[in-house]
Amino acid sequence: MKKLLLALLLTFLPTVAFAQSEAWIYSNPLSINIAEYRPFGFKSFDALAAWAGCPGIKITLTNDNRINASYGPYSGITIYGGLRTNFNKEELAFIFLHEIGHCIQDKLGMIDNIRSYADIRSLEFQADAFAMRLSCVLGIDAIRLERQVHYKFADLIHRPYDLETPTHGSAKSRTAWATQRSMNSCRPAILSP
Repeated sequence: MKKLLLALLLTFLPTVAFAQSEAWIYSNPLSINIAEYRPFGFKSFDALAAWAGCPGIKITLTNDNRINASYGPYSGITIYGGLRTNFNKEELAFIFLHEIGHCIQDKLGMIDNIRSYADIRSLEFQADAFAMRLSCVLGIDAIRLERQVHYKFADLIHRPYDLETPTHGSAKSRTAWATQRSMNSCRPAILSP
């Protein structure tokens, strides 16, 4: 089991780290200037992370073209260059909320209980539902956005929508699962950004 966790950790180690700040300095900006972007109306990704329950989390940007984002207990959230060039601002903020979902899972000790690929898959599906619920709280059409993100991701990596993978499921199954669970609890919220 330790070998599985180490392999997963090494897969997602960031290649270029930037310090967390309210105004990131990024010398080679891609399609989205993160320093000027206001995700869902928040003044920064840091502010969105704090509101969502993970204040002070390290946020790393990379130059590589991988189409991915990840969360690690020690590395924080990593946003890879391929996301910033292929996803719009709203989609990128949704992906960020998914990674915040993993931060919350870590705080609750859920990541410590990974014993199989099925456990990883369950955490991925739950992080989707978390991102959808928070999007709904913020007044975003969460069903449309979640479907848009997963189907675009599948298109970009040339994966059929219904191809199931051991750890992440398929675009089709993730959309159906998260929609069912998140919309049952999507109601006007007391919280506001």
